[in-house]
Order: sequence, then structure tokens, then C-alpha cells
Amino acid sequence: MTKDEIIDLARQSGFRRDMFGLGIWDQEEFINFANLVASKERDRCAKELDRLDYWYSASSIRKLK
Repeated sequence: MTKDEIIDLARQSGFRRDMFGLGIWDQEEFINFANLVASKERDRCAKELDRLDYWYSASSIRKLK
């Protein structure tokens, strides 16, 4: 993933900055971020397996969601 993609996922999970420019995370936001990253990586891996024509492995990865 690119830096911009990671920043976008952090924003989607609810990450925000306080008035001092420091990041604010609570447990729920961190869990949401981890789930978004894991989902993105599963999709990336499944697409690569599709490209290599390993359809069985790709479908197994997609079922992990």
C-alpha cells in the first residue's frame, strides 16, 4: 500500500488530529483501522492469486472476510 492509501484508511477509521497536531486514536478507531488494512491486503493477495490463476487459493482468501 502507498502512504496515501494508508492515510486514507486511517481517515476512514476515524483518526483525527487534536489542536496540537497530535493523532487521536481510541481502541475502536484502531480496531477499525486494523480491519481496513487487513481487508485491503486480503484483496490484494486474492487479486495476485487470480492473476496467477490460483483460483482455489484466491477464493479461500476471500472467504476470510
